[in-house]
Amino acid sequence: MSPIMKEIVPDLPMLAFSQSPNLKKMFVRASVNNRISNLGSSKHCMKSCRLCKDLVNCSVVRSHSTGKAFKVKARDVDCSATWVVYCIFCPQCGIQYVGMANHRSALQRVVREGVGL
Repeated sequence: MSPIMKEIVPDLPMLAFSQSPNLKKMFVRASVNNRISNLGSSKHCMKSCRLCKDLVNCSVVRSHSTGKAFKVKARDVDCSATWVVYCIFCPQCGIQYVGMANHRSALQRVVREGVGL
C-alpha cells in the first residue's frame, strides 16, 4: 500500500463472507448418529424359513460352560447373513455348539441336518 493510502486508511478494512443457508444445510446434519441399539440378531425374513423360526433375538451370547458373555457386534444378523459365527443350543440338555458358516446354505444345512450333539 502506498504511504498516501496509509494516511487515509490507517487500518485495513476486514472483509468477511458468509454463505446463505441452502436446502442441504437446512435438511442434512453434519454428524452421523452411530446408533448401537440394533446390534445383534433379528427376525425380519419375508419367508417363514426354519432358520428364522428358530432364531433367538439377542445381542449377547453367554457360554454355559465358562459363563463368559460375548457381544454380537454385527447389526441386524438374520438368515441371509454371510460369514456368521453361530451358537446352537439344545433346550433340553443345555449343550451348546459353536460353528462358522460362510454362506446362507451352509447355515441352513446345519439347522436342517443337525450338528450331532
